Amino acid sequence: MDKQSSSVTIKVRVAKSFYPAIIGKGGSKLKQLKNDFNVSVKVPENGTSSDQIEITGEKDDVEAAKEEILAIVNEKVRRRFSNYVGNKRK
Repeated sequence: MDKQSSSVTIKVRVAKSFYPAIIGKGGSKLKQLKNDFNVSVKVPENGTSSDQIEITGEKDDVEAAKEEILAIVNEKVRRRFSNYVGNKRK
């Protein structure tokens, strides 16, 4: 089967405040996502109104990358929340 024909693209809505965690220092996390899941990940550029990250690749790879992105966001939310309720970070 032609790899191009089985490629899918999904859009994941993520608040812009989480983009730095998804991109990583110098783009390191974004590169890791691309390499680990064999996908293309497009994060909207600064100044655009879009809040959707676009992931393209094989269906299973795209779904796995989406789950990883959501895990990054959830971890950041958990850490922010724990700081507000007075818990110490480890």
